[in-house]
Amino acid sequence: MVRQRLEAAGADRDMELVRQARELLERVDPQGAKAGKYKVKVTGGKGVVVGDNASVTMNFDD
Repeated sequence: MVRQRLEAAGADRDMELVRQARELLERVDPQGAKAGKYKVKVTGGKGVVVGDNASVTMNFDD
């Protein structure tokens, strides 16, 4: 939902905004940013959980 709203607003095409977001991540978690923690790419996923300390229950009725 957040991603769709950011894309609709053109945030993903605003390179200055993207640069500032990356800079913010580097400031709040320099070790995580350096280790690539925030470089996440998911394709074709179902029930994907990304993050620390996740507790998730998923039920798929396929």
